[in-house]
Amino acid sequence: MGLTETAREAERERIARHVLDLVKERGQEIPWTVAMAESGLTRARFEALFTDYDDLFDAVAQTWLAPHM
Repeated sequence: MGLTETAREAERERIARHVLDLVKERGQEIPWTVAMAESGLTRARFEALFTDYDDLFDAVAQTWLAPHM
């Protein structure tokens, strides 16, 4: 069963926030494989949410910038 657009966006935001927290905690870029492993999602679900690393990076950047806009 597929996600509704609202549920998909909420899950993308949750993962982007988690990856942003990892960046803040570790002080470095988080590789795609680490983000996937620490997301708590299956690889298929993760890749359904983020098509590639650039898509994940954009979501994390948007999450970080949101409070500043």
